[in-house]
Amino acid sequence: MKKLKPILFILGCYLFITCSCSNNSKDQEPVLIPEASSLVFPIDNTICNEGTIISATQSSVLFKWSASENTDSYVINLLNLTTNISKSYDANTNELAVTILRGNSYSWSITSKNNGTEETAESTVWNFYNAGLPVENHVPFPASIISPSMGSSINAGTITLEWKGNDIDNDIASYEILLDTNSVPTTIIGSSTDEFINTLVTTGEIYYWKVISYDALGNSSCSEVFQFKVK
Repeated sequence: MKKLKPILFILGCYLFITCSCSNNSKDQEPVLIPEASSLVFPIDNTICNEGTIISATQSSVLFKWSASENTDSYVINLLNLTTNISKSYDANTNELAVTILRGNSYSWSITSKNNGTEETAESTVWNFYNAGLPVENHVPFPASIISPSMGSSINAGTITLEWKGNDIDNDIASYEILLDTNSVPTTIIGSSTDEFINTLVTTGEIYYWKVISYDALGNSSCSEVFQFKVK
């Protein structure tokens, strides 16, 4: 009987711990990952004429996006494509008025956040031109990548570089393409009136490339630098 008591004591402790852990696990709710928002306004690739004019150089624009599931707060990611200066703004609802420069081009996106996790969700990226004093022509938006995708690995040989150009005036005349193995490419591999160009790449190399868009009046914009690896 004396030997049985320690065994019963250990068994009782085991059952207590097991039940306690089981009950705790049931009480813990799973952390929900935030979902991405859909952008609403300013609309992609348009002139933004809405907002409150503050001065000759600034206006207040009300950014709007859809409320996303499992989200406690949002961050507006705003990049001035004219000055290349980026800023971020916190929001607790799905709209926020932001003071921005008139007569400048911007790109924007929304980051959805949940207080219970560090994981976030990113919306798509939209471009717009914030209206300023009347102008006869606008600088093209920077070209966006199509293929090869950023950081992808592709086979050696002749490949096709593809991109998408955008311009409010719809007067892009040509593109100049730079590609080499330097992180800031300087080698011009050709010009094109189409949104693609063929080129030869070598095994084992990492390539960097960018596109310069020119409109009919000679205004230009430079894309970000894209990168891919050749197997």
